[in-house]
Amino acid sequence: LINNPNLPAVGIPYEDAAEYAKSEGKRLPTEQEWEKAASWDPASQAKRQWPAGDKPTAVSANLGRKQVPKLVAGGTFAGDVSPFGVRDMAGNVSDWVDAFYIAYEDNAAANPKPDAEFGAKFRVTRGGSIRSDIDQARTTYRGLVPLEVNEENRKFMLVGMRCAVSADDPRIREFLRKRIK
Repeated sequence: LINNPNLPAVGIPYEDAAEYAKSEGKRLPTEQEWEKAASWDPASQAKRQWPAGDKPTAVSANLGRKQVPKLVAGGTFAGDVSPFGVRDMAGNVSDWVDAFYIAYEDNAAANPKPDAEFGAKFRVTRGGSIRSDIDQARTTYRGLVPLEVNEENRKFMLVGMRCAVSADDPRIREFLRKRIK
């Protein structure tokens, strides 16, 4: 694993990411929270296909480096920012979210495999990584990683984490109170 404080941490198993967030008094975001932070544009009251907009040409992110993958410091790509100001949601590394890979309720689209093969065996990742193509950077794209990944293969996992807090958390209210003054 790379030990550089300016680069995203990768190769972290889901359980370790969730435990770290908890130790900081936070949690991993739900799929819905992640997707809203990546796609919802409060100004237009519409959902975007990519964090930077609705056209793939608008996406400037650390993507498509299959031959020579290289992580970059967070915030390097100015065109990889959501309407809420969240950076690197299209590229660099994917993010763990707090969800098992199962079909959405009332989803008409078929899962790639029956739920019996997925369910509690796979966790969802959201967002693209340095090895992703443009379609995998869409705000609706769902990646999946098995819960059991051996240590040797973890170094190839381009999955990181973001921490979340609930909107009714006192820290958020205090932050907003100070910001309004």
